[in-house]
Amino acid sequence: MIMWNQSNHMTPMREIHFGRGLVAVAKMEAENPSGSHKDRAIGIKIRSLLETGQIGNGPQTIIMSSSGRAAISGAEYTAGIPGVKFVVISDKLSPEALIRPLRNFAHVELIVVDKPDSTGSHLSERLAVLESLKLANPGAIILDQYSDEILPLAYRDSLVSEIENQIGLDSAVIFIPVGTCALLKAICDRKREKRGRRWIVQPVDAEGSRLFHDCPGKRYFSGYGNAKPTPFAQRAWSFAAPIWVKDIEVARMARWLLTGANLKVGPSSAATAAGFVKVAWNSDRVPHDAIAVLIFPDYGDAYDDTIFNDEWLMDHGLGKAISAP
Repeated sequence: MIMWNQSNHMTPMREIHFGRGLVAVAKMEAENPSGSHKDRAIGIKIRSLLETGQIGNGPQTIIMSSSGRAAISGAEYTAGIPGVKFVVISDKLSPEALIRPLRNFAHVELIVVDKPDSTGSHLSERLAVLESLKLANPGAIILDQYSDEILPLAYRDSLVSEIENQIGLDSAVIFIPVGTCALLKAICDRKREKRGRRWIVQPVDAEGSRLFHDCPGKRYFSGYGNAKPTPFAQRAWSFAAPIWVKDIEVARMARWLLTGANLKVGPSSAATAAGFVKVAWNSDRVPHDAIAVLIFPDYGDAYDDTIFNDEWLMDHGLGKAISAP
């Protein structure tokens, strides 16, 4: 197993062999302090609020809509800042293992909504609650994952720069699970800045997500996909046609990665790998001289009750993933 250009200041890359000569390197973002790639952007955002004096000098409320990982990062980075109250709006689609840690922070107020739309998404209800809280707290700071330009800048100057340093190659296909699309925009922006770079930026989305098309259908996993287009998706400069993956493909891949690669990852990471395997034999998507880089946002310990639970999979029509090869 090759570990690619490791450094104490970088999350590692791990080479994964999928069989029949199919190889990619996964960027292991769970190695960030709060356990996911969200740590980078949220940490920088909180530091900017401190440096500009918007927080830390008296009572202040921060409000955030999040399915889990970003909220954990926000809670950890705001803990101990005098006067800060951190309000998180989450939903029933989020695993309990991601919601539970938020209850341990004295400064966090947690609101969990349960009003899904036809796709299974709770985003519309979360945003409605957010709007009502804004009206009730006119001086509150809204931590906006969908349009705050500091977030793609943070990813560009940290995660994207690390990838450049680690792979050491100009030709790459970067597979990204998309949700808010802040990271997608960051990588597209870097590609535009370096005009000679032969990068293919490859989004991986959920079937039933409406980020890039109006697709009916229900989805059961959080962490990737979205109920509507986001400002970041609309402002991303240049990327390949999205790869849409089904829940059953994601569940199968999560199970295979656990047994075949000794990696326990969450649905967004499994979706990225499933998208890669789905198109890997297509030279238009993965040129023979390019390295495939898979962004793995987090590990899978939070999903023991869902994607790694046989009974849950069967209850949700995904039982075929249990004995996946």
